[in-house]
Amino acid sequence: MPFLPQTSRLGLRIGVTALCVLYLIETVVFINLGLNGHWVFGGVGIFFWLPLSFGLWTLKNIARVVALVIHWFLFVMLPFGIMSPETAMNPTLAKIPLWALFSFTITLGAMNCLAIYILTKFKDQFQPLFHRSA
Repeated sequence: MPFLPQTSRLGLRIGVTALCVLYLIETVVFINLGLNGHWVFGGVGIFFWLPLSFGLWTLKNIARVVALVIHWFLFVMLPFGIMSPETAMNPTLAKIPLWALFSFTITLGAMNCLAIYILTKFKDQFQPLFHRSA
């Protein structure tokens, strides 16, 4: 299909499309926050998430590296944020059963692992930002 990322690997095409959709959703959320008065979030949405999504869509290596850093950070830090003592002390979050918190954490961790796997397995399919003249 001509509108999907230009690669012959089906797994990379599906993975990059899913990540780009996720990043475009984040772009819309951040721009909406920017329109509601939080202009820093709007700037992050326009100048970070949107170029990251475009860079992944065009299979640029710098976008792959930035996405890998984001997903490794989420993979390491997310369990600490979800399963923190603050979660147990917050009266709203304390009502959530422990199995639900564990399943949520494991699901997000598995999605981050899948993104990391796809971005590292197919790293030869990504092009550098600028081509060197030989």
